[in-house]
Formats: sequence, structure tokens, C-alpha cells
Amino acid sequence: MNEEIRPGDVIWFPPGEKHWHGATATTAMTHIAIWVVRIGDDLYARSVNGHTSAWFRGVQVRHKGRIQAGGVDKDVTFVDAAPDINDQIDAAYRTKYRRYAASIISAIVSPEARAATIKLVLL
Repeated sequence: MNEEIRPGDVIWFPPGEKHWHGATATTAMTHIAIWVVRIGDDLYARSVNGHTSAWFRGVQVRHKGRIQAGGVDKDVTFVDAAPDINDQIDAAYRTKYRRYAASIISAIVSPEARAATIKLVLL
């Protein structure tokens, strides 16, 4: 049985299960990594490409989604993060993702990314 994957669909495979990433003869499957950090009990995400990123524009329209990570599978709403927490979020990104190249970290703490910071509110 074949089913069409549409924008916004979440596909999950158990660890170790073989799967195909869905490319066609004319298009490639796009994977979007969204790095999330925690400040206290709150979760935050940023668009490394600022407000121009397709996934971020979608979030701004729908204001809701679903996260799956570390055994958690929850519906969420997205709200703009208060700008006064950006320095704490920067520090959390630098700590959590320190094993990545400096250029990657610089992108996620850039002014464009900081301006596209959202808070994930669990429902």
C-alpha cells in the first residue's frame, strides 16, 4: 500500500528499521532539522534562516504542530518568544550543540535566527 506524504506530515520509524526517504525521479526528499533548547520548563526553537524559512512561515500561519523527541509525542502551539530571553537561549544553544562547527552555532545565534525564536507550548 502506498500513501502520499504531504507537507506537515510526520513520519516515524522505530530505531533500526529500514526505510526509504521518499525521493522521486524528479525531486529529493528534504529533511529539516529543527534544534530545540530548554530554558527551565520551557522549550524554544529558532529558524536559522530567519523569517524567510518555509517551515517558520508555516508555523506563523498555523501556530500549532506536533513534536516527537526522546519518547515525548505531544501537540504544541507556537508563540513568539519574549526578546529578553534571547541571551539565555543563545547560551543553551551553545552548550547543547557545542560539538557542531562554530559556523553552525554562529548561524543559530545570529540576529536573523534570534528574531525568529518561538516558544513551544505543550498542550
